[in-house]
Amino acid sequence: MEVATGELRRLRSEPGAEDDQLRQFLVRVRFAAEDPAQVISRARAVLTRVIEQVGDRPAFEHWPQLLPAWFVSHRSHGCAPRRAR
Repeated sequence: MEVATGELRRLRSEPGAEDDQLRQFLVRVRFAAEDPAQVISRARAVLTRVIEQVGDRPAFEHWPQLLPAWFVSHRSHGCAPRRAR
């Protein structure tokens, strides 16, 4: 749970100096967007909701209620109901 607590803190307030020694890995991402700040804000919103559930992982069918509505409504994210084959 300590990892989840640290990740939530970093998502909500940016990494701090104390994170330099604790960081196990670093992921750098480059992207182009009209509003990069909004992309980062939205990514943080989704990741925050996911990390908040680490201790008590809900069943698949509960995720649409837990994730932001804008995320669930975008079919490109893979959140739309799966079609029967």
